Amino acid sequence: HQNKSPETVSAELNIIDQHVLLNRKFTTIITEILTKVRRAMHIQSENFNKETENIKRYYIGIIELKNTITELIIQ
Repeated sequence: HQNKSPETVSAELNIIDQHVLLNRKFTTIITEILTKVRRAMHIQSENFNKETENIKRYYIGIIELKNTITELIIQ
């Protein structure tokens, strides 16, 4: 086992501190990105659900119109 000089130990600790800081920054950035993605997915899901409801309403309207036309033709 070799004794290290205080300068060597200090340099090694500085490198470790830099890695820890980079890991924290990386984690923060990834968390922010994932939060934005989750929000965007939620908004898209809401939009999709609204459009699905619109399509259902239009379809029901078309069926009702078809039934009305059929009744008028039969009379």
